[in-house]
Amino acid sequence: MKDYALNSGTVSHGSNYDYTIERVLDNGTFGITNLAKVKMKGSLGSLDAKLNVAIKEFFMRDFNGREGSSVTYSSKDGTF
Repeated sequence: MKDYALNSGTVSHGSNYDYTIERVLDNGTFGITNLAKVKMKGSLGSLDAKLNVAIKEFFMRDFNGREGSSVTYSSKDGTF
């Protein structure tokens, strides 16, 4: 499953926060849990929050794949 994990340093952008992936914490049938750092954004600029957070990515290993940082999907029999 770690082959499908986001690379360390990948940034996920939100409206008020950016999350930088540090490493994989765990994975299972339905997802990958990553350790990430938080950067808060606001009207006065951005601030490294010095916080560690866990981000759970829904990723069904029997149906999903990855191209770069994008998730791909298909069924085992190739019908979708």
